[in-house]
Amino acid sequence: MRLIHTDSGTFGCIRQENGLAPYDCRMQQALSIAGALLILVAYAASQRGKLSRNDASYNLMNLVGSAVLAWIALEGRQWGFLLLEGCWALLSVPPLVRLAGRAS
Repeated sequence: MRLIHTDSGTFGCIRQENGLAPYDCRMQQALSIAGALLILVAYAASQRGKLSRNDASYNLMNLVGSAVLAWIALEGRQWGFLLLEGCWALLSVPPLVRLAGRAS
């Protein structure tokens, strides 16, 4: 089953060659925006001194936001974007593990 890109009002979403979308393109866009907003909110809070890079909420927002964007990049076979977001997600895990270790 080959995937093809379409520009017929689906914002660059991917659809299968038989015309059936693997998932709703509007949902993909909503998830993309939510993922990006999570990362941006964490960054803005860090820049304003509201969150530290060591805070669980900062790293959790980065992990979830970048994991969502990495999944979308994987679905779209956007390898550079997948590399960026996948690494971003992986780099968010060690601080969360350290925080979980301190809490127990």
